[in-house]
Amino acid sequence: MIDVRIVCTYDAVKTAQTLQRLLAAEDHNVELSHGRGSLALLEEAKQQRCAVVLIWSLDAPSQHYMLEWATKIDPVVLVEIARTPGAPYVAGRKGGVIDFSGWSGERGGAAWRALIDRLRHVARATEPTKPPPLRAAIALGAASAAAVVGAVVTRVNDPLLPPTQDPTAASQQLAEVGPITELAQGGVLMPEEPASAEDLSIAFNARRLRMQVMAAPRFDQLAPMPAAWEPIPLRRETLLERLTDGARSLIGDVNDAVRDDDESDQIR
Repeated sequence: MIDVRIVCTYDAVKTAQTLQRLLAAEDHNVELSHGRGSLALLEEAKQQRCAVVLIWSLDAPSQHYMLEWATKIDPVVLVEIARTPGAPYVAGRKGGVIDFSGWSGERGGAAWRALIDRLRHVARATEPTKPPPLRAAIALGAASAAAVVGAVVTRVNDPLLPPTQDPTAASQQLAEVGPITELAQGGVLMPEEPASAEDLSIAFNARRLRMQVMAAPRFDQLAPMPAAWEPIPLRRETLLERLTDGARSLIGDVNDAVRDDDESDQIR
């Protein structure tokens, strides 16, 4: 089954509704669009890859939106039926226009069979490609595994290659050169320096750096600590509070005077 979108003009709405009902009975998902507003669904129909059925009625060839559908839709998914003669020419048309001028709304007849065959052809053209058969994939995997096992077996059974150098010849060559301990001492192989070494003269022009002694940093005395925070009165003192504060200050002054007199008496 395939999704079907029917596009028509207002004079073919009744025919389109009959086709929608009959195709839905055939398990097709059918949508109906008519009038100029159908152009808003043109891009969506391109992406869905559904079958588009255009009904060429009496007023359809003169409508701009019908020509837009006929020219912008992929010819592979385009199905055209004509209720009256005089269907317009569409470049790149894949199938012919199906004659529905004598169709009376029944399921059957030459026109109906031609429409169903055309929808089947569109369904085959738009269906996704099938994956490769499972048996072929299993056979290919088995062949690859057999090739790998054969290569491993052949590698294991190969005879070892003979050494390219005679060990006795190598030991004899080491004996001629000298013991390994002498060769491993290192050092200069050429006791004399090359003549080019005398041409190299490196002169170092050392200048006395003029540096000025920096004075020791001086730190100023720390600033005195700020006074203790005193609350700010948010309201005026009442008369009773003022009298209480005055009495306290008076009592403090009297106590200080008495203390001073006592101290003076003791000194005497």
